[in-house]
Amino acid sequence: MTVVEEYDNPMKTWEGYKLHHKENPEREFYVFHTSKEEIEVIEEYFTGIRKWVLQGNHMALMEY
Repeated sequence: MTVVEEYDNPMKTWEGYKLHHKENPEREFYVFHTSKEEIEVIEEYFTGIRKWVLQGNHMALMEY
């Protein structure tokens, strides 16, 4: 895993994520907060509905 870009603004982060995904749809991109000392990625099979929601200054991925 490699850092692709760093952001200070949650909305800019989301815009950057969408741009990178659009340019490279075959790649997986993840967004992590830099306060995390260790990064853990657990891939799970999901068949529900996902929706991004702005909560204050943070983006949240909601699953239904």
